[in-house]
Amino acid sequence: MKKKSPCPFINFLEIEEVERKDGTARLVMPYRDELRNPTGYVHGGAIATLMDAAMAVALVSLLGHGEFATAKMEIRFRSPTKGKTLIGESKIESNRGSFYFGKATVREEGGKVVAEAQASFSAPQQG
Repeated sequence: MKKKSPCPFINFLEIEEVERKDGTARLVMPYRDELRNPTGYVHGGAIATLMDAAMAVALVSLLGHGEFATAKMEIRFRSPTKGKTLIGESKIESNRGSFYFGKATVREEGGKVVAEAQASFSAPQQG
């Protein structure tokens, strides 16, 4: 079941949550013309946002809240894409203190890898 985000920017991009469970998440971003860069491919910023959002949802599935911030994200763009719905899948792999570390991959509907990212998140201790 797809879920809307509490974040207006994510909803503006029409990114929808499909699944979240045990530090993993799956989100989809349908293609639309507004996502194109001047050469007709999906803008890298939209792809980066999909990966950041996927990792954030995965982290919420572990912490039970959204009180954290992306500290650093490194992206590797693998292949340009146009005209396809994109799927972002992520996993939080570890943590050290209040820092959590995750990875995400964006693929076209057909499975072609578009981009990969790894990121760290700062989550101050609750309480």
